[in-house]
Amino acid sequence: MTGLIDGENPITYVLVAVIYTGQQVIDGIFVQDNVSNLTHIMGGIVGSSLGYTLSKYKF
Repeated sequence: MTGLIDGENPITYVLVAVIYTGQQVIDGIFVQDNVSNLTHIMGGIVGSSLGYTLSKYKF
């Protein structure tokens, strides 16, 4: 979020979001363990959305 310039998303943010989400989806499908991958995916989505929304305000 610190790399936002004039409200545009930097390509590194998009790449990290896609790679992270893709990795969690693959783990959720193929890896059988006691970790809730859906929770990790939702945490990434909520955290990214919240960070993007709050980056518009100066504290």
